[in-house]
Amino acid sequence: VEAYIDDDGQKVFVLPGDGSYTVAMMAYEQGEVTYTVETYGDSATAPGKITSYYKKAVIDGNLMSGDVNGGKIILKDTDGNILTPDVEQQGDSI
Repeated sequence: VEAYIDDDGQKVFVLPGDGSYTVAMMAYEQGEVTYTVETYGDSATAPGKITSYYKKAVIDGNLMSGDVNGGKIILKDTDGNILTPDVEQQGDSI
């Protein structure tokens, strides 16, 4: 498991592919958040799937959660509603 902030200020979490995870995100101010999950295929260098949710509005105190489970990727808003991804790409379309 690895976590870091990249050169663009993005928070990055690297997790083993054989588990199920929930990422909880708490907003500390009003603004927008983009959430992207990138999974890898058989090769550690070839993406298997990219799922992105762009510019989701948040206010101070909002809690969003992202679930990753066996290739299924879900983002829920602060009320627990499942959001629709803005982009889903797989394999050669990436």
